[in-house]
Amino acid sequence: MNGARRSFLTLAEVVAFAAVQLAAGGTGMVLAYLRLQPASPDPFTAVPASWALWQHLHVLVVPFLTFFLGVLWVRHVLPSWCARRPRRRTGVSLAVLAAVMVLSGYALQVSVEEGWRQLLRWLHLVAGVLWLITSLLHLLGPRVPQGWQTANGRTGVCPPAPAPLTPPRRGAPGTDRPPSAHPTSPHLE
Repeated sequence: MNGARRSFLTLAEVVAFAAVQLAAGGTGMVLAYLRLQPASPDPFTAVPASWALWQHLHVLVVPFLTFFLGVLWVRHVLPSWCARRPRRRTGVSLAVLAAVMVLSGYALQVSVEEGWRQLLRWLHLVAGVLWLITSLLHLLGPRVPQGWQTANGRTGVCPPAPAPLTPPRRGAPGTDRPPSAHPTSPHLE
């Protein structure tokens, strides 16, 4: 990269995020495979024996993914969004898919009606698969050229906040006129 950093994450954070993402995606894909298996001929075995193990592993790994999504939001998404960097379509897609994945996962944990659970399972599965594909596309997309600039001519910083629309009150701190010199002030002599 020649010293230019595209992301505001450290190498350790990137590696940890990738490991947690692979663990969550892997356990989720195993769960989906086991869930979509045909029913067992044994009437006393409703689900495969290892299904509960993989579900527990998935539920234990996913909070770490959610934590890293928060870190990623603060350290990569917001600065990249403000800088108007390339690859924003895949990044925005990842943000939407992450929200759908997290919300459907939590809703799946607390829902009790089987119709809602089935809908949430499919929503969670589709969002998770699309997340894995889109994150791969995001990582393998074209790199940002060194010395890139944003549309406003700055290099990777958010534009300054706009000036307030209303002028400050006369006599307010920081103004050049004291309150007693205001033309409508009752203190005029």
